[in-house]
Amino acid sequence: MDLILVRHGETDWNRNLVFRGRIDVPLNETGLAQAAATAEVLKNHPISSAYSSPLLRAMKTAEIIARPHSLQVFPDEDLIDINYGLLQGLSEDEARLRYPKLIEEWNSHPEKVKFPDGESLIDVWKRTQNFLNRLMALGEQERVLVVSHRIPIKLISLALLGMDLEEMNKIKHDTCAISTFWIEYGCVRESSLNDSRHLLHLSARQMKDF
Repeated sequence: MDLILVRHGETDWNRNLVFRGRIDVPLNETGLAQAAATAEVLKNHPISSAYSSPLLRAMKTAEIIARPHSLQVFPDEDLIDINYGLLQGLSEDEARLRYPKLIEEWNSHPEKVKFPDGESLIDVWKRTQNFLNRLMALGEQERVLVVSHRIPIKLISLALLGMDLEEMNKIKHDTCAISTFWIEYGCVRESSLNDSRHLLHLSARQMKDF
């Protein structure tokens, strides 16, 4: 199986370091341009099916990338962003002021965190593993595009690389960056991680891993 992981394009809340989660924030102008650039670089890459988080920023990104392949994008709830609960809509600075211990633990031991009125990282791990298991059942000849969010993509990458949950912060995934994996006979080979070279011409400033 050829697996292509793409994070959705930029939103204003990415730009302003605001916790997004389940809030359905649309792509901004830069995000739309990033999605178009990603579609261009992947237009000759064989893709047989496309899956996305149902949130608008992911679905729009996936639809733009899938269009040259004439593919329908299938929304999948297991790919939805982590539910940040009471932190959704807060800037990183606001969250740090209101929940200093929680933010400190999120940055140092994310595997221990459960967001108030939201999810734990383990909750997201379970559903991304469920998605991966269903994906593997499709067969090794599939060439699959998956568009999701920073945390789900990091956890899928962790699983494929055989890394532990507490190592999540070692992996970075920028908006509309591409990670590719080849999975055959139970073995995983990583071809690229967080590749954003196709976005360099957009001259967008380097974003924090947020």
